[in-house]
Amino acid sequence: MSTVKTTIICSLLALSTILTAQEETTIPFQISDYGLIFTEVSINGEKVNALIDFGQPHLLMLSSSLIKKQGIETEKSDKVGYNIDGEELPFYEGTAKLLQVQKLRLSAVDFTSSPNEMESVSAQIGTRFDAALGWGFFSQYFFTLNYSKTKISLTEKAAPMAGSFTVPYDKAGSYMMLKVGLDEQEGKLIIDTGAPVSTLHDGFIKGKTPVDNAWGQPSLLLKTHIGAEKLELAFELRDLSVLEPLKVVGILGGDLLQQYVISIDPDKQTMYWKPLG
Repeated sequence: MSTVKTTIICSLLALSTILTAQEETTIPFQISDYGLIFTEVSINGEKVNALIDFGQPHLLMLSSSLIKKQGIETEKSDKVGYNIDGEELPFYEGTAKLLQVQKLRLSAVDFTSSPNEMESVSAQIGTRFDAALGWGFFSQYFFTLNYSKTKISLTEKAAPMAGSFTVPYDKAGSYMMLKVGLDEQEGKLIIDTGAPVSTLHDGFIKGKTPVDNAWGQPSLLLKTHIGAEKLELAFELRDLSVLEPLKVVGILGGDLLQQYVISIDPDKQTMYWKPLG
């Protein structure tokens, strides 16, 4: 995970599009060997593989290859973003005539693109994809994320679950962020389906000796409090200084999310977590 640009930390982009689900829509997804989740979408009538990436704020991102193939006009944006390694990402913007996600059909959808970034990530993770649905898309819906059933359900209203606990989340700059207890400290972390493992800024926890994880990267096993839930979670340590403008110290990735069914209520900015098993 540590060498792959799966989480795109972008400039704070306000999204004005408001989406409503006319009825429940189920978005099936596949979990790749790398631990990322993908679904099929249609861009202007062409079916493509799309990454589901809560860690990037845009509604839709497209690959340079797809834009060129479809002859979509783009303009260079004055916004600048950064990937998780702190490398600058120039952005281009355009409009897709039609985005279809299962039963949802959205017209005139603004998208962003970073030259050849999606192609580079595809090559590194071994899964080709030409689109990404970000938090800017999902944040507008009531929805439930279920890794065990490999689906996301968009619903007309909140769906709190029996046996779940509630966690409030902050919404700023189109990211979903939680206050999480980490041993004796508290920090703000981003929920990110675009990261296969949870990560923590390498300067946040002092006085503990990291050990190498399965990928040979330094990590710490920490007592983690999410709402009322207490668990031990291994965090890969990385330089996440790129997240400092958001006052964020880490990322909660797929390794944690796959242990729960999670329902989101954007009106109350509340999450409902139900442990699996």
